Amino acid sequence: MKNLILGLLICLFLISCEKETTTTTTAGTIISWVNNSSNPYKIEVNNTLITSINGGQYYDQSIAPGSYNYKITQLSGYVLYPTILSGAIGINSGEKKIVTFP
Repeated sequence: MKNLILGLLICLFLISCEKETTTTTTAGTIISWVNNSSNPYKIEVNNTLITSINGGQYYDQSIAPGSYNYKITQLSGYVLYPTILSGAIGINSGEKKIVTFP
């Protein structure tokens, strides 16, 4: 009789367990590019042109979580050579990062 009750309790426990699922989403995962200059800049992420931003403007980029390399290049308003900024950024799901330049 004890074995029957124990068996029923184990079956009940196994039936009531749910598999935990995790999902990765890009919703709310944003890099905000902020141009503090009066001159326009172009933004490249992983060697792909994302956008050009006029002076005093910003651009919110929805992006998948991960690590990225970026390059920001001044398009005009320089005398001898443009300002070029580069770096790396890591972002997690649902996170917002802000990159200001120059």
